[in-house]
Amino acid sequence: PPSSSNLFKDDESKSDSSSYNPSKFDSPPPKSSKVHSSGSKPVAASSVPLISSALPLCEDSIYCLIQNERDHTDKYSHFCRFNELCRNQAGEPHLVHKKHDVPMCLENRSCSERTNPVHRAEYRHSGLPDYLIPCHFPDTCYDKTPDHRLRFFHGEEIPRIRKSNTPKSHHVGAALKAKLPPCKHGNECRSMKNTQHTARFSHPTS
Repeated sequence: PPSSSNLFKDDESKSDSSSYNPSKFDSPPPKSSKVHSSGSKPVAASSVPLISSALPLCEDSIYCLIQNERDHTDKYSHFCRFNELCRNQAGEPHLVHKKHDVPMCLENRSCSERTNPVHRAEYRHSGLPDYLIPCHFPDTCYDKTPDHRLRFFHGEEIPRIRKSNTPKSHHVGAALKAKLPPCKHGNECRSMKNTQHTARFSHPTS
């Protein structure tokens, strides 16, 4: 099973090259020459054939919480967050790269919706991937900072990618909660409705 240290790193993935995943990076190298600045046409794709994993696609797709766990990626593939714009396709044997026909956002870098995962999947923005990273605490996440929301999404259903009704990685949330240190106040705790507190401590009824 995944180690507790890996489970709690919702904004960091493994650093060795064998577990490379674009979700570690904020942006790919710029491809300004390929971008249609008016936003009226999809981003031009490279003529180079796309490289994709031959492994069966994980049923949880981009919603999967264990897509950086080696034992899982040895069996299942996942969509690359940069799709056909990825510059490291040959080094990602566990990822699927496909053409993502969406227009550039007219607001691009000044867009106020860049933290909206649905908008990000429907419009491209320079230097940003099409899909965000699934946060390990979708219901109890207390990090509302723009930087976190720019990189992570919290259970929103993304157009074109159906969300599984019974996610294979749902046990990760339970595992995370089981690893939390117990609150010393137990059921008498007055902070059980405080999401920042419950994300750090477990309670008998939580």
